[in-house]
Amino acid sequence: MAETGVGAIVLAGGKSSRMGCDKALLEFGGMTILERTISALLKLTPDVLVVSDSTDRYKLACGRLITDLYPGIGPVGGLLTGLNAVGEGYHYVVACDMPFLNPNVLALLMRAAESPLDAVVPERNGMPEPLCGVYSQAARHKLMKYLEDGGSSARGALEVLNTRRVGEGVLRRLDPDGRCFDSANTIEDYERLKALL
Repeated sequence: MAETGVGAIVLAGGKSSRMGCDKALLEFGGMTILERTISALLKLTPDVLVVSDSTDRYKLACGRLITDLYPGIGPVGGLLTGLNAVGEGYHYVVACDMPFLNPNVLALLMRAAESPLDAVVPERNGMPEPLCGVYSQAARHKLMKYLEDGGSSARGALEVLNTRRVGEGVLRRLDPDGRCFDSANTIEDYERLKALL
């Protein structure tokens, strides 16, 4: 199922301030959430890149770890760092805190990616999910300008990109319970998601 030239970028450089500890390292189903994320992405591509604030932060059995070039400004900096490190074309981009990440949903988003689109993202409750999508490496120029202009919101970045949204009705065929985008942002989220295992 791997696609030549397609990579995956995992954003793992956040402060996890609402969690109080590094959420990527939380145990989930016998592995860390980060390991679980990488495992899901390896079903789509052998080239998985983890963007973190330090190359000493994680020990990876698979994937490459690179340092965020724009630390402290949020996921857009990590996204830009990742896109600068991959080749041309479209690449998967996910946050590190979604333990029920569904490779079939990501593959559907990739199938919807075509020039001149910069990004393809899912919709949930009428809102785009910017940290579980597909981005063109060519989008890095617009993202750099967005940062230079003071932008920092991941959803705001979608407004400056040529973005396609994939509706929830389509996604539910592959993810009936809508768990793919559930994230462990707080201890309460984490306990709720663990109870679903």
